[in-house]
Amino acid sequence: LNDELSKLEGEYTHIIIDNQPLIGGLLTTQALAASTDLVIPVTADVFSLQGLERLQQAITSIRRRVNPDLTVAGLLLNKLNPRHNLSGGLVQSIAKWAEVNDTKIFETYIRESVSIREAQTLRESIFAYAPHSNPALDLMNFLQREYLPNQEGS
Repeated sequence: LNDELSKLEGEYTHIIIDNQPLIGGLLTTQALAASTDLVIPVTADVFSLQGLERLQQAITSIRRRVNPDLTVAGLLLNKLNPRHNLSGGLVQSIAKWAEVNDTKIFETYIRESVSIREAQTLRESIFAYAPHSNPALDLMNFLQREYLPNQEGS
């Protein structure tokens, strides 16, 4: 992956690698090895909280072995429904994890919507499937207002 990305050097200011959340898988490992910074999408559920610990171990290993420059830009709350009582408690647990691991939580969050599940079922991006949906608008807001302006070269 690093070799292929190096061919694109100078053509883009940013390349976003979006892969499935398989910690320890070959594609995830290659993506972490090739990346400069990492946005971690996290849902307000127990499994995401458990996955954060395993991901932190993987990041530490990647930094030690192949990519000492890998940084965690922050956590992006995903599929969030602030009206659910359970979400609030889990968001607090995620915030506590972020504080302990010196990681910020982005202000923007991606709202829960059926359009995300439909797009995934059809194997389409949310921008192709439902470009005016709340999740698509939330993601564009995150990229344009919160994430990209804070990156070098933006």
